[in-house]
Amino acid sequence: MTSDPKTFVLGLGAQKAGTSWLYHYLNADPASDFGGLKEYRVWDALELPEMGYFDVRPSKITNRLVVALTSRVRGRASNAWKLRGHLQDDPENYFTYFKERLSQPGIRMTGDVTPSYSGLSAETLCTIRDRFNDEGINVKVFFIMRDPVTRAISAARMNRRKRDWRESVPPFGDFDRAILSYAKSTHHNLIANYEHTVTQARSVFGPENVYVGLYETMFQLEEVERVSTFMGAAFMPERIKKRFYESRSEQPVKDETRHQLREIFEPTYRFAAQEFPETKELWFAPQSEQK
Repeated sequence: MTSDPKTFVLGLGAQKAGTSWLYHYLNADPASDFGGLKEYRVWDALELPEMGYFDVRPSKITNRLVVALTSRVRGRASNAWKLRGHLQDDPENYFTYFKERLSQPGIRMTGDVTPSYSGLSAETLCTIRDRFNDEGINVKVFFIMRDPVTRAISAARMNRRKRDWRESVPPFGDFDRAILSYAKSTHHNLIANYEHTVTQARSVFGPENVYVGLYETMFQLEEVERVSTFMGAAFMPERIKKRFYESRSEQPVKDETRHQLREIFEPTYRFAAQEFPETKELWFAPQSEQK
């Protein structure tokens, strides 16, 4: 008799596209233990210059002090950056940490849901795949896409609320200008280059191990059942209405700005229309104030 297969879930994003909901949904399965964090921020901090401020390795004293100060100012405990620092310090610690989660009786699923992993190199993704596969652990990947215009607006609103300048959203001044500046930034391209992320994930992990969803349909009963089956998780329809970190639309956006964003993101819309034809009907309604 063989034991239940062990699964590591790698969430690649996209930011502001329902990743928190899916994380909480999967982690609610009694057979899951995702550990102490949703976003471990190991591989992005080590590889991507735009995410260097999350590098809290013990040897990086300056970064440790900055993160510690930020955590105190925001009233958060320091346990998160201590754990991240430990896992970043030696990537082998990362694999050991999640193997320990899966070694518990009755646990067959764990994972790391960090949206900025969407910009990781194929080499890093291969390392994650191979190291877990070597331990007999299958890697399942998910990436959730959202209408690029409404996703960018939601992300900009979030950063404005936090007064967080690190994600290329000017914290003050005209909001429409701030969104347009963000839309053209390196950080935005890292987070929301759907074609790059989908193509690379399928290439590295194989299409059979990559779930690509749409934010606009993911809370429908049949879609929740689909992702549950794909991940090997319990189907929990009672959790569909449970939402996390939804944006508040306190910052209005001009229709003109929405149309400009649509033009900036034209390559993304073309890719999605070709690969996911349903997006032609679901995406971009400039008259609405979508969150």
